[in-house]
Amino acid sequence: SAESSEAAAPASGKFASIQEFLDDPTVKGQLDSMIESLTAGDDSMAVDVKGDGNKLVYTFTFVGKEFGEDEISVMSAALEEAMSNQRSTFENIASSLSQAIEVEDPKVVVTYATEDGTEIYSEEFSAK
Repeated sequence: SAESSEAAAPASGKFASIQEFLDDPTVKGQLDSMIESLTAGDDSMAVDVKGDGNKLVYTFTFVGKEFGEDEISVMSAALEEAMSNQRSTFENIASSLSQAIEVEDPKVVVTYATEDGTEIYSEEFSAK
């Protein structure tokens, strides 16, 4: 059917899901630019953004380094402190999701991980 070959915005003009929103070429272009500015050509950090139900998930992965447990706990505390300064930014992102997407109770999840997938720090932000 014609519907399956092109994403049709719902009657509300909103995207049906967070993943559909992320897959939109315009949004994808903006995200890619934001990620590029965040990493600024630094290949020691990989950034992945995906939709998972009502969550927009940012995963920042440290690339090319291994960390011991002590380092991870120090990094976790430092990231927690740093994220407290970013709280309103991510709460605002969560709030803006419901303006563009048909989603109830949108959340933004920010996770920092090692290359092998060990979680260093993760926090979930709700719309305010």
